[in-house]
Amino acid sequence: MSMFLSAVAGQGGVKVPGAPGTLSLAAGTPSYSAINLSWSAPSDTGGGTISGYRIKKDGSVLVADTSSTGTTYTATGLTGSTSYNFNVAAINEKGTGADGNTPSLTTGLSPAGYSCGGYGPSFSTVDTVYKYSFSGDSWSTSGSTLNEAVRGGMGAQNDGTAGYMFGGYTSARRNTVKKLLFSSDATSVITATMAQGRLYGGSVSSATKAYQVGGNQSSPQFNSDGQVLLFSNETISTLSSMLSNACQSNAGISSIADGYGWSFGGYYSGPTYVSKTDKVQFSNDTISLDTGDIPSAVTSPTGMSNDGTAGYCLGGNDGSRVNTVFKMPFSSSTWSTLGATLSVDLDSGGPTSINLKDNFGLMCGGLPSSGSISTTNKLTFSSDSRSTGAALPADRAVTYAFQNQGL
Repeated sequence: MSMFLSAVAGQGGVKVPGAPGTLSLAAGTPSYSAINLSWSAPSDTGGGTISGYRIKKDGSVLVADTSSTGTTYTATGLTGSTSYNFNVAAINEKGTGADGNTPSLTTGLSPAGYSCGGYGPSFSTVDTVYKYSFSGDSWSTSGSTLNEAVRGGMGAQNDGTAGYMFGGYTSARRNTVKKLLFSSDATSVITATMAQGRLYGGSVSSATKAYQVGGNQSSPQFNSDGQVLLFSNETISTLSSMLSNACQSNAGISSIADGYGWSFGGYYSGPTYVSKTDKVQFSNDTISLDTGDIPSAVTSPTGMSNDGTAGYCLGGNDGSRVNTVFKMPFSSSTWSTLGATLSVDLDSGGPTSINLKDNFGLMCGGLPSSGSISTTNKLTFSSDSRSTGAALPADRAVTYAFQNQGL
């Protein structure tokens, strides 16, 4: 009897624990879908033994009992650009104690691609902005427009917060630079302008700058010069060095890790199609002729870069539209022909790729033998294979295209 009473008395002395130590939140990996939680055990155990913790997200129970004395947890499957709050309560043999503090944190941007403006059906110029969800493999209308119908501009993105659209054509060649904020999908026009109204040039990007090289202006029609946009203050200057020949409808690929971009393909008066590859050095803003030529001279191809090891040339026109895909490892600057081919002979598609996270790139729409199409060609970098991705909401070609990588 005395042993029974002692046990009851001992159990009756245990209370639920006090609140845990301060809960802190930090971005998880990836930051757009995960948040890391960390806290410390409560100083007041209630006279019992802590066996686990209850975790709430936005006031609802996320984990009823972790069944662990560990004081960290990662919440996953979250939505990008969304604020979440959490709190934690300790559990002992008596029950669940009081909640601790309730901090909040906003997840990062979800990876997304954009296809902006361009040719619509029957070659009508449009101002729409389409947005691609890499998590949902789907396109939708972003809700923003370019505020003018425009085609043939050059698109580039900065370090993850915005995309920039150089020039293009409305009723005349444009020298303006439009900006799309990834956080809100809102578009605007920056103060700085290009030296000339221009379209159909190539573009490459470093972590701090975007380069527009070559293209078509009123006079002279074909150009070998280029301009550079500094992201930090959104100023534009003209490059002192030039492409190896004046051309338009060239394409670009970039390797931020290696510190270079490449402009390739295009055509000049005749037309004469271009197989040359020019190298843009980010550190000193110079352009030089590289050693590797594309296996076939081609104009209006789509340029796409993978996770930092290689770039691709998709489709184009060598007198007639083609479905070939070429690859250039950045380490060798040597182009080769892949076995993968596009769904149809095609030029003037818009490139969109999420390089580091999803291991594939998209070629948005384009011009087949007649009209424009909504087809998305999907290139998987690990296998260099092509498949058909989610279609654009409408036929498009000659679009601006870029992506945020997710923050």
